[in-house]
Amino acid sequence: MLRPGSWELYREVKGQDSKVEFLLEGAGSISLSEIPVTVVYSRKLGYLVSRPPLLDLAMTNISH
Repeated sequence: MLRPGSWELYREVKGQDSKVEFLLEGAGSISLSEIPVTVVYSRKLGYLVSRPPLLDLAMTNISH
């Protein structure tokens, strides 16, 4: 998990009765005051809208 000023790393572990639990594996501080985010388009249709880059391959797999 990334938060402004800190990070945490969790590990997924199956507990009793196949229940999924998350154990804290590591944590620390970072110098970032903001979480950096960027937008990457594959086949841009509009602002924050694009076609999936592997849609043709997915459809071929479904047809098989």
